[in-house]
Amino acid sequence: MRVAVWSVAGLLLVSCSPNAPQPEVPAGWKSVGIPSCCTVAIPSDATLKAGKDPVDDPVFLLRGPGYEGMFTVTGRGSALPIASSGTNYKADQLTLDGRPAGVASYRVADPNYPERRSLLWTFAGRNDGSGKNLVLDLSCKETGCAVFLPMIGSLDAKP
Repeated sequence: MRVAVWSVAGLLLVSCSPNAPQPEVPAGWKSVGIPSCCTVAIPSDATLKAGKDPVDDPVFLLRGPGYEGMFTVTGRGSALPIASSGTNYKADQLTLDGRPAGVASYRVADPNYPERRSLLWTFAGRNDGSGKNLVLDLSCKETGCAVFLPMIGSLDAKP
């Protein structure tokens, strides 16, 4: 499947057109597996390790220069965060690897990581949000946020 990812005014648009260019994963990035979900490319200097979730969903902590985040695999209904305490909130619906997804971006009053990027992707099961979902919540500095687009563009659901 071909997936094109580009940024327009801070929103992400993804097209599954067969003529769309393949998203570029930067040189040196590594492909890692998220058990029971998918594979994703992350920067070579990033770490991804299993963490703990209060509801026992699989959680994987991502850290790298200028960002930190968490991938959560969940079968429960999920929603994109509503940035009630944030500003410049933007959200969009898209299709990623043939499955529905939502993305959001916003700013918060955090001097370390003032930018937030979120992904909610239904990678298996029902397309109404009650299937298997991958949630990515990324906190980043402006320069660190550049990892978001290539990461979500590289997601590939396991068959």
